[in-house]
Amino acid sequence: MPWLLRQRLQTNLIGKRIYCYKRIKSTQKLALSLAEKNPTSRLDGTIIIAERQRNATGRADRRWISPAGGIWLSVILNPNLLSSQSMLIMFLATLSVCEVLKSETGLNPKIKWPNDVIISGRKVCGILVDIAAMNETICYAVIGLGINVNNEPLKIISELSKTKDNCLYGITSIKKELGGLDVSIINITASLIGKLDYYYHQLQQGFHHNIIQKWKYWSAYFNKAVLIKEQNRFSEATVEDIDVSGALVVRTLDGNTRKVFSEDIVL
Repeated sequence: MPWLLRQRLQTNLIGKRIYCYKRIKSTQKLALSLAEKNPTSRLDGTIIIAERQRNATGRADRRWISPAGGIWLSVILNPNLLSSQSMLIMFLATLSVCEVLKSETGLNPKIKWPNDVIISGRKVCGILVDIAAMNETICYAVIGLGINVNNEPLKIISELSKTKDNCLYGITSIKKELGGLDVSIINITASLIGKLDYYYHQLQQGFHHNIIQKWKYWSAYFNKAVLIKEQNRFSEATVEDIDVSGALVVRTLDGNTRKVFSEDIVL
């Protein structure tokens, strides 16, 4: 995989250093360890890729099953951002995945806010962003990204059923959505790295509004009704916008607008 990937890469930054492993505990944990030891821009754009992971975790420390046949990678970045803007990194990652899956497979992915990509209502990709900040400025960020490509969702569901994290809303893979057709992991990975590189440059150049607007295009929520949970009460609202902090701007039934965060939303 390393040689084939390098032949396909046409990026200026992301992918300048690629470390590939047959099997590893977690690309994210290794990338964070490297970033912590080298918090300068020297590792900016470094990628850790594994064919499978043994002990990966997703958001809220949920177990992430990573068998062969998927894309499991982490990218180290040194963005010029305030810590309050860290959601922009999640935006560029989910946006990149959607554009690549559409162009490479013809499928119609959507972003399930804040950090998943879904196809036909089922999760095909999960993304985790870890940051370290000092004086309200991000020192480094690590994007962890997993895509179910040619792997079998039923095997993942079987593994998750053995854990406390078995309440996910549905899991799929690109192969399943294409009716059992295998696709090239190399092609998708190379395209994804190129797209991440493109939007990372946009981010560094200050084109934040462009990233947010494109993210909104791929979102599964805009102009859709959601339930907001507050203590033990639920209320309905319509999603109208999103701000740079990652808060959704919603309009409630009484006509007022307000901002809500992921822990407040029930779909």
